[in-house]
Amino acid sequence: MTVPRRVSAATALVAAALAVLGCTSPLSDSAPRERTSQVSDTVRSDPESLMKYFPLIGRPVSVSWIGWDNSSGAPGPTIYWVDAVVELEPATAAELRGRYAPAEPVAAPTLKDGLRQAVPAGTYVTGAEFDAALGGSAEWDGAARGYLHPDRPLLIFQASAGG
Repeated sequence: MTVPRRVSAATALVAAALAVLGCTSPLSDSAPRERTSQVSDTVRSDPESLMKYFPLIGRPVSVSWIGWDNSSGAPGPTIYWVDAVVELEPATAAELRGRYAPAEPVAAPTLKDGLRQAVPAGTYVTGAEFDAALGGSAEWDGAARGYLHPDRPLLIFQASAGG
């Protein structure tokens, strides 16, 4: 009878370790992305989900995005990630620049493979207030890092929630 208890204890220990490891910050550490089990590189072009979770994007002209999570059937918190390339309405892009004044020039982020070709080279602008507004909707309630193209109505963002 002691063998089944050892197996159960080992299983519980592994599950607890996975739960702790799953709580690392997804925006600051790329390692959780490699540990995910529900990874799909299917590029989606439906705007409805993005509009629901990220209302700052308004009614985009087009979207390309990939979403995935770390659920694998093991107990523990689930983290959700989104990489997106969004062509905004010109008025929406102008409003975001005016309201949040993102001015920190940065290179575009490295996105999932299926989205990389959709990102024009060059510098983008970002800012803490813009990031907080982008990721802080009541529906998403997570973190986001947004990158606005300085001359085009183009937004690239990475977001995470859960855990």
